[in-house]
Amino acid sequence: MPSQHLCPFCNSTLVCQVSQGKPYWFCIHCHQEVPYAFCDNVRETELINQVSQYQKLSKSGIDELTKIANYAKFCENINQEWRRMSRDNKHLSLILCAVEFNGKNDLEKKLLPLIAKKIDNSVHRPGDFVARYRHQEFAVLLPNTDLQGAITVKERISLSLFSLLIDNQQEIFNKYGQFRLGIAGLIPPSNMTYDLLIIKAEQSLAKTEKNLTIY
Repeated sequence: MPSQHLCPFCNSTLVCQVSQGKPYWFCIHCHQEVPYAFCDNVRETELINQVSQYQKLSKSGIDELTKIANYAKFCENINQEWRRMSRDNKHLSLILCAVEFNGKNDLEKKLLPLIAKKIDNSVHRPGDFVARYRHQEFAVLLPNTDLQGAITVKERISLSLFSLLIDNQQEIFNKYGQFRLGIAGLIPPSNMTYDLLIIKAEQSLAKTEKNLTIY
């Protein structure tokens, strides 16, 4: 049984949600649901505060830990750009960055905001979009960018993440882990949804060797 208030999958704080009149716990970081029975003795006032906090974060579109766009905002943005690029017959590219940690959860909480900042600073055009895609994954959406252009951005992100090692090799990055980058690009078909682009990027991510190992 997980600790009260903490997600058993990633150890992040849970928030309470209600569906069809029944409450359940939800992790805003890894998007997992946890049975309400695990935390059924929490006071009602605390439940109200948890729900209020979650709703505020969702509406703002900002991820609490990394301070970049959250998953909900990513879905909204990719849907809009998919439709726009399909209408204009232009390329849309997606880069996924997956981070794997060898250390403790407290390391993860220190590193993810730094990684998010490095990725965000690697994207220069106003229309490009960076978000926390899953708990340990980030997404970079590049409208009006073909695959070759996206590869250039991917290489820039990779170099930026390598610089974390150079800047912090004697500090918190000891035994930090690995990162992988996947990429996909296409002109959105009008008869398909943006899931096609995500699937292609995730397939690329799955085939990619780990780019960085620190021991």
